[in-house]
Amino acid sequence: MASSLLNYSLNLEVGNTYTFNTIAPAILQATYTNAVLIAKGNYTLATSYSNVNALHINIYPVLINQPNGTSIYPNNPQAYEYYVFQLPSNLIVVLQSSWIIGNSIQLVTGLTLTINVNNLGGYSDVTRILNAISTLGYTNINSNVTNYVSSASSATTTTTSSTQSAST
Repeated sequence: MASSLLNYSLNLEVGNTYTFNTIAPAILQATYTNAVLIAKGNYTLATSYSNVNALHINIYPVLINQPNGTSIYPNNPQAYEYYVFQLPSNLIVVLQSSWIIGNSIQLVTGLTLTINVNNLGGYSDVTRILNAISTLGYTNINSNVTNYVSSASSATTTTTSSTQSAST
């Protein structure tokens, strides 16, 4: 049975983060975004995380309606490789290899974090914050500093912006 798994396997690596679509959006989530692959394996592994038999029963009719579905997809949940993903919400999901649309898989190679810190005491605070981020090993840092200026003679506020980059 192990050799048949190779026919239904995807080239995914544990520890990587992926975004992809599924063949059964009415049963599974349509798109998984920033899903971290924490394990991959056979039917036995999958059943330790989820009731993959029930999922297989519900999804198999969708699967066999794919091009050449009845000839290439066996109605046997033990014939497939399974992937265990941790979602950004920390929810764990188990997906059969045939449920993931292979040409939709994208390897996520980086994320961008946007943080707004209000009411800073001055530019020295900006420098301290950028230096703290830099000490964590992040060197591709872009910041935008906005000055809020109120005129004493009127209630208007004007804004000016500047952009800084920090790198080590």
